[in-house]
Amino acid sequence: MSGVLVVLGFGIALAIGLLSFIAGWKNGRARLEAEIAEDAERRAADKALYDSEKAKIKREVFKDADTKKKKMSNNSGRDKFNAVNDILRNKN
Repeated sequence: MSGVLVVLGFGIALAIGLLSFIAGWKNGRARLEAEIAEDAERRAADKALYDSEKAKIKREVFKDADTKKKKMSNNSGRDKFNAVNDILRNKN
Protein backbone atom coordinates (compact mmCIF):
# COMPACT_ATOMS: atom_id res chain seq x y z
CA MET A 1 0.00 0.00 0.00
CA SER A 2 2.77 2.45 0.87
CA GLY A 3 4.58 1.55 -2.36
CA VAL A 4 1.50 2.51 -4.36
CA LEU A 5 1.33 5.86 -2.53
CA VAL A 6 5.00 6.52 -3.26
CA VAL A 7 4.54 5.72 -6.96
CA LEU A 8 1.35 7.80 -7.07
CA GLY A 9 3.05 10.74 -5.30
CA PHE A 10 6.04 10.48 -7.61
CA GLY A 11 3.73 10.41 -10.66
CA ILE A 12 1.82 13.47 -9.46
CA ALA A 13 5.07 15.35 -8.77
CA LEU A 14 6.36 14.37 -12.21
CA ALA A 15 3.14 15.57 -13.89
CA ILE A 16 3.24 18.89 -12.01
CA GLY A 17 6.90 19.36 -12.93
CA LEU A 18 6.23 18.57 -16.58
CA LEU A 19 3.28 20.98 -16.75
CA SER A 20 5.33 23.71 -15.04
CA PHE A 21 8.17 23.15 -17.51
CA ILE A 22 5.82 23.41 -20.50
CA ALA A 23 4.17 26.57 -19.13
CA GLY A 24 7.56 28.15 -18.43
CA TRP A 25 8.83 27.20 -21.89
CA LYS A 26 5.85 28.84 -23.59
CA ASN A 27 6.09 31.94 -21.40
CA GLY A 28 9.82 32.28 -22.01
CA ARG A 29 9.39 31.80 -25.75
CA ALA A 30 6.68 34.49 -25.85
CA ARG A 31 8.97 36.87 -23.96
CA LEU A 32 11.82 36.20 -26.39
CA GLU A 33 9.59 36.79 -29.41
CA ALA A 34 8.39 40.10 -27.93
CA GLU A 35 11.99 41.13 -27.29
CA ILE A 36 13.00 40.23 -30.86
CA ALA A 37 10.11 42.29 -32.26
CA GLU A 38 11.06 45.25 -30.03
CA ASP A 39 14.67 45.04 -31.22
CA ALA A 40 13.53 45.03 -34.85
CA GLU A 41 11.41 48.15 -34.25
CA ARG A 42 14.30 49.89 -32.51
CA ARG A 43 16.66 48.92 -35.34
CA ALA A 44 14.22 50.35 -37.93
CA ALA A 45 13.90 53.61 -35.97
CA ASP A 46 17.69 53.87 -35.65
CA LYS A 47 18.10 53.31 -39.39
CA ALA A 48 15.54 56.03 -40.17
CA LEU A 49 17.36 58.45 -37.84
CA TYR A 50 20.72 57.53 -39.39
CA ASP A 51 19.37 58.07 -42.92
CA SER A 52 17.90 61.48 -42.03
CA GLU A 53 21.15 62.61 -40.37
CA LYS A 54 23.14 61.34 -43.36
CA ALA A 55 20.90 63.30 -45.76
CA LYS A 56 21.23 66.45 -43.62
CA ILE A 57 25.03 66.20 -43.58
CA LYS A 58 25.09 65.57 -47.33
CA ARG A 59 22.98 68.70 -47.95
CA GLU A 60 25.32 70.79 -45.78
CA VAL A 61 28.40 69.45 -47.55
CA PHE A 62 26.94 70.18 -50.98
CA LYS A 63 25.87 73.66 -49.87
CA ASP A 64 29.40 74.34 -48.59
CA ALA A 65 30.87 73.01 -51.84
CA ASP A 66 28.59 75.27 -53.88
CA THR A 67 29.69 78.28 -51.81
CA LYS A 68 33.35 77.43 -52.37
CA LYS A 69 32.70 76.93 -56.07
CA LYS A 70 31.06 80.37 -56.31
CA LYS A 71 33.99 81.96 -54.51
CA MET A 72 36.44 80.30 -56.89
CA SER A 73 34.50 81.34 -59.99
CA ASN A 74 34.80 85.08 -59.35
CA ASN A 75 36.55 87.04 -62.09
CA SER A 76 38.99 88.87 -59.84
CA GLY A 77 42.35 87.22 -59.27
CA ARG A 78 42.49 88.53 -55.71
CA ASP A 79 39.10 86.94 -54.88
CA LYS A 80 40.34 83.57 -56.13
CA PHE A 81 43.51 83.95 -54.08
CA ASN A 82 41.45 84.74 -50.96
CA ALA A 83 39.12 81.81 -51.68
CA VAL A 84 42.07 79.40 -51.94
CA ASN A 85 43.52 80.77 -48.70
CA ASP A 86 40.15 80.34 -46.97
CA ILE A 87 39.93 76.74 -48.17
CA LEU A 88 43.46 75.97 -47.01
CA ARG A 89 42.72 77.50 -43.62
CA ASN A 90 39.36 75.66 -43.39
CA LYS A 91 37.36 78.87 -43.23
CA ASN A 92 33.82 79.09 -44.55
